[in-house]
Amino acid sequence: KKQLGLDDAAVAKTSTVADEILARLANPLGTNITTRGLVLGHVQSGKTTSFLSVAAKALDSHYDLVIILSGVHNSLRRQTQVRAARTLVHNPGLWWLGTALNDFRPDGNALSSHLAGNGKRGLLVVKKRSDILKKLADWLERESDSSLE
Repeated sequence: KKQLGLDDAAVAKTSTVADEILARLANPLGTNITTRGLVLGHVQSGKTTSFLSVAAKALDSHYDLVIILSGVHNSLRRQTQVRAARTLVHNPGLWWLGTALNDFRPDGNALSSHLAGNGKRGLLVVKKRSDILKKLADWLERESDSSLE
């Protein structure tokens, strides 16, 4: 909380709202999960804090993969990636595909190989650009349902 610059009341409210949002998501241990979300708000209204809180709680609640779609510009994606790394870096077993400087690029390994092992979780911060989203969709579609169980 000190890292985010929030007081105790703001942390409590953010946590409560994140719990309420998470309660609306599909059970991560179920089959055919297609849950999506959208965060809307004014500039400097706490959107990033909100979706990162939901992402942290989702990862803690056994969701294996969280994908955050960022702005379309390198600077916006980089800003989101850096903030996500700073906020979620303490989550054990968390892996990233992409860095503050580079967008999502498949690394030749299947998603299931990244998630292999107890407690492994993935977080991707991806620009909302058609070419990058196509790479991501193709990479995810290469996984069979059985390899994701």
